[in-house]
Amino acid sequence: MFTELRLERRLALLDLEERRLVTRASLGAAAAVALALAGVVGAARLGTSGATALAQALATAPLPVAVVVGAWAYGQRRRAGDLRERRAEVRTALETAPDHELLDDPGAAGRVSPADLIAIERLMRTFYDAASGAPSEKRWGRFTALFAPGARVETGRGGPSDPGLPVDRYVALARLEGRDVWLREVERTLHLLGDVGVAVSAFEAHEPDAPAPARGVNVLRLRRARGAWEVEGVTSRPLERAVTLRRTLAPSSGPRPPPRAA
Repeated sequence: MFTELRLERRLALLDLEERRLVTRASLGAAAAVALALAGVVGAARLGTSGATALAQALATAPLPVAVVVGAWAYGQRRRAGDLRERRAEVRTALETAPDHELLDDPGAAGRVSPADLIAIERLMRTFYDAASGAPSEKRWGRFTALFAPGARVETGRGGPSDPGLPVDRYVALARLEGRDVWLREVERTLHLLGDVGVAVSAFEAHEPDAPAPARGVNVLRLRRARGAWEVEGVTSRPLERAVTLRRTLAPSSGPRPPPRAA
């Protein structure tokens, strides 16, 4: 079950492993520097004297070892960075965990895989972060990578019958506009049904010269393919045009089958 206790344990394990990797990277970097200095000093002592080839090899032997140790330390540092990102994802899931208790079925949260929730959380964060910032800061490659082949983005600019734009065309137009805008998700409702889902995401768009942030709603149609969640399509509208209607029907309110013949 996706509980706060499991998330806290996972967070503690990731934190411990990150500390170990950082310690290894620091020790490895220090060892690489020491070996490099030893190699330089050994080579300097030999100078241009007629030292044998064996003596020269022994004097400079620490240099290639320093390169190997330095590469290992760099790898440990990169692994620590990856763990730091995973720890941030788990922390985000931990902060949002109580929201799952608001589901219609209180037991539904237990039927959702923690990996799915974290993957969707990462997808939603990238969806907004990659399209935020100054034109030179936006990461459209990461934005495009979220979408399934053939996905479209529909903003309503072309009228009710507008089918939207392919993702690459939408990104090309966004590049031409060159807007300085920072997007921030403020609320989300997520509906999952096996390998498909719908995320209704309210957001704010902050621009430097705007007196107040613009507000809107993105509806993302999601699916899980090849073990990863991706976006099949997006519909975006201003928040003032959003209306929430909800109706729960009793099981007996629908049509009933005819009685069986005797």
